[in-house]
Amino acid sequence: MVKHLSPAIKHLLTLRNPNVLPSPPVAKLNALFARTSQDAKLKNAETGWLVLATCALLTANRPASIGHLYRFVTRPNMNEPNSRVNVAHAVNKAALMRESALKTFIIQSYGTVLSPLPGGTRAFHDESGLIDSDQGNLSRALGSVVGIATLRAEGRVGPQLTSHTFGLLKARYLEGLSAEDAWLSSDEGTEWVLRTVDEILDVISSEDQEVEVEVKL
Repeated sequence: MVKHLSPAIKHLLTLRNPNVLPSPPVAKLNALFARTSQDAKLKNAETGWLVLATCALLTANRPASIGHLYRFVTRPNMNEPNSRVNVAHAVNKAALMRESALKTFIIQSYGTVLSPLPGGTRAFHDESGLIDSDQGNLSRALGSVVGIATLRAEGRVGPQLTSHTFGLLKARYLEGLSAEDAWLSSDEGTEWVLRTVDEILDVISSEDQEVEVEVKL
């Protein structure tokens, strides 16, 4: 049985940036979530916002940020750690985030997505145990939001991103659409999805740039 790694192997494992990428400070994340979720609320697209935020953060490989996102959507007052929405509401949010994460698995390469999942599941594992098989199911429009957010965050996959964008736009022709799905599949809604994902990624990437500058100094 092999119990130890050789010095050479240990050294090799430190190469190629193996460490998890840092998440922005909690205050910065909360400000981002508050700003983008409020915009979503004004557009009656809060479910779409939670889906795209989950997928973008997963693909960007920010484990801690997924836990912060869950806490943000299940605590009425972030300044009071003990504040909490009711269990049914928390379970619904956990189900949506879990289903979004699972669909991100399918779209994005396993190597990028597997790492962030523990950070998210730890944050809502209690509620996940209460989810039944019918909770968290995503509509056709929300499934396309998953694709757009995941591929936008991954980058350099233009054809696939364009395909999922068309998928969201075509969802407008389905019967029985909810008001939110009807708006998300409109030109305005689809543009909002792309811009909101970009806003989230810009905040995340700006944190990387700040860290890089500090290292150089």
